[in-house]
Amino acid sequence: MKLQELINETQNLFYYTTLKDIISRQTELINFFGNIEIKKITSCKIKDFILYLENKNNTAATINAKLSALNKLMTYCFQEGIITQKPFIPYRKIKAKKDRFITPAEKERMYKYCTETNNQILLQILLLGFNTGMRISNIILFNPETDIDNGYIRIWNNKTNKPYSIPLNTTLKDKVKTFTKLEINYNQVHYMFEKMKQELRLDEDITIHTLRHTFCSDLINQEVPVAVIQKLANHSNITTTMRYSHLNNSVLEKAVSLL
Repeated sequence: MKLQELINETQNLFYYTTLKDIISRQTELINFFGNIEIKKITSCKIKDFILYLENKNNTAATINAKLSALNKLMTYCFQEGIITQKPFIPYRKIKAKKDRFITPAEKERMYKYCTETNNQILLQILLLGFNTGMRISNIILFNPETDIDNGYIRIWNNKTNKPYSIPLNTTLKDKVKTFTKLEINYNQVHYMFEKMKQELRLDEDITIHTLRHTFCSDLINQEVPVAVIQKLANHSNITTTMRYSHLNNSVLEKAVSLL
C-alpha cells in the first residue's frame, strides 16, 4: 500500500482534529515522503523527516503534531498486517508550560452565552465537559438514549481503548433529560467554541480541551485523591493525572492547619 492510498483510507483516524490541521499534516507527509510504499518508511527516513521539519523552522510542538499523524498511520498499518514492524518515532522534547484552567466566573459567562444565543448544542458540550471530563471525541459521540445506565455514562470507545464509566453528578442528573444525540463533527464544535471565545473575549490559551483539564483541576481542588481522578479521567498513567496536582491557597492552608 502507498502513502496516499493509506491517507485516503484512514480519514476516520483524525476525527478529533480540525480539517485545516489534517490537511496541513497530511500534505507535509506527502511533500516529504512522496507517494512511497508504506513498508519503505523506516526509522531512518523518519529521522530525515524530522530534520526536514526542523530546517523549515517548525516548532517542537508542530513537529510532534506531524509525527503524531504519521504514528497513527503506522499503527493502523501494523494492526492491519500491512507492515510487520512499526518503526520507532522519536518525538521532540517540549518545555512544559502551565496549563490553563477555566474559572467559575468564566464558566458562568459561557453558560450565559449559550442561553442568550439559544445554543443548546454548545451548552450540552460544556455541561458534559465540565461535569464528566470526557474527551471531546466522546462528547460528540455521546447518545443519552444508549450510553446512560443506572446513573452512569458508559464510554465504550475512547483514546485508551479501555471502556470506562462516569457517574452522573447532580447537575447532569437534572440536565441529561434534555440532552440529544449530537449530529455534529469536531470542526463544527471547534468553530462554535472559537466563536464564543471571540465574543466573550476569553484567553486564547483556552481551548475545547480545557474543559477536560478544568474537570480534573476542580476535583484536585476539592481534595479528591489523585487515584480517583485518574480513574474518572481514564488516564492510562497516573503521571498524566499528576499534572493537575496544583492546589489553590485554601487547600494549602487547610493542609498545614492539620499539623
